[in-house]
Amino acid sequence: MKVLDQKKQSLPGANVFIKDSYDGASSSPDGTYSFTANDTGMVTIVTSFIGYETLEKKIRLTGKELNYNPVLKEAFNELKL
Repeated sequence: MKVLDQKKQSLPGANVFIKDSYDGASSSPDGTYSFTANDTGMVTIVTSFIGYETLEKKIRLTGKELNYNPVLKEAFNELKL
């Protein structure tokens, strides 16, 4: 599994985790990540990275391996002087 930006570039150091749990990981230098969760049923997977919009996606966990490759959008923050 890999965290990418809209240009399909990998995002090293992105956080991917199950909301309201301790299950998750940070992506490696090539953007890949993996983690094991004991949860089953509907959960929200959160993906975040500095300078990008946080992505939340509802996913059903069944106990089987899941392949999820989130794509993050750049956040455009306006500086007010």
